[in-house]
Amino acid sequence: MNGIKLKFVIGNSRIGEVKTTIDSHHAAIFHSIKRYIQIGYDIRDGEDIVEAAKHLSGTSLAHLKPN
Repeated sequence: MNGIKLKFVIGNSRIGEVKTTIDSHHAAIFHSIKRYIQIGYDIRDGEDIVEAAKHLSGTSLAHLKPN
């Protein structure tokens, strides 16, 4: 996927408590980005990732720092 890596940072939560939710969100965001690229867009910065995932309900993206 063009070298994009997703990393989730969870405040004071225990990883075991939120792992299923993170896995689900990771898959949804990954699929959205992959589809965004397939239809011809490029991922150049964090705003492109937000644009790719903007239609995912219940998902907020913040503090995106591309490598």
